[in-house]
Amino acid sequence: MTIEFTGKVSAALPLQQGLGQRGPWARSTVVFEIQEGRYVQKIACENTNDAEKFSRLQIGQVVHVRADVSSREYQGKWYTSALCFEFTPQTAQQSATVAPSGKPF
Repeated sequence: MTIEFTGKVSAALPLQQGLGQRGPWARSTVVFEIQEGRYVQKIACENTNDAEKFSRLQIGQVVHVRADVSSREYQGKWYTSALCFEFTPQTAQQSATVAPSGKPF
């Protein structure tokens, strides 16, 4: 399932890199705050295609994100992940506009 939202970066975890059987890999995780009515929701998204650029997002920066959300079962427990495949940092003028929830950030 694909989700799309505009959120504010609340945390950017360090870039993870390694060398696997298929060559080098990189993964970055960024946590976004999303205004939902009166409440602020948080979602952690991972990026593997453009991990280095994704890891350079700054705390407080407003970003438009498209991500695939999926769940899987392992040994009776369920795990959910949000894999970001497209992200666009917003300019100061764009971030002053109204968010999809109808409230400005």
